[in-house]
Amino acid sequence: MNFQIQSIIFLRFGLCLLVMGFFSESSAQSVARKWNEQNLGAIRLDIPHPPVHARNLFHVSVAMWDAWAAYDDVAVGYVHNENAIIVDADNNSIDEEDLHKFREEAISYAAFRVLKSRYQNSVGNEITLKSLSNQMELLGYDESEDSLDGPHPSAVGNRVANSILSFFGMMDQESQMDIRMIPIHQKMMLFR
Repeated sequence: MNFQIQSIIFLRFGLCLLVMGFFSESSAQSVARKWNEQNLGAIRLDIPHPPVHARNLFHVSVAMWDAWAAYDDVAVGYVHNENAIIVDADNNSIDEEDLHKFREEAISYAAFRVLKSRYQNSVGNEITLKSLSNQMELLGYDESEDSLDGPHPSAVGNRVANSILSFFGMMDQESQMDIRMIPIHQKMMLFR
């Protein structure tokens, strides 16, 4: 790889880290916005592929909606329908602040799991996965918490992510096939 290409890659990497770091530091943004910024940062690093990126944006949005809806009496999830239980951990009655914290945590785990799955094999995956881990750390969550059991918001988020990945999984694995890896004579057969 020549020096110009390495410089461009390094500059692109640095700019993406700067942008992802800037957006993940802002406390005025909603947790959904922070995860959308992570998704956009991963897209910037990856090879342009609009259908795949549109799909990823949609699936992460569905995951965040379903995690939010799990804590609402009226809202219905798009894929995952659950009426999550809010446990009063500090014994001072459940209030809006508790509800907000539970939603943010469930949304974060759902978004993190979907993004991690979607970008694990992408171009720039090391940077993307590190950025996702950093976002979880900045939000105060343990990314290794992968339990699906119980009422804890992390488990709710993990269940939502599993539902999203399972529901859309079979279609996506087929459509996510990297056409660049197919020999040219087989590509010609695909597009007849």
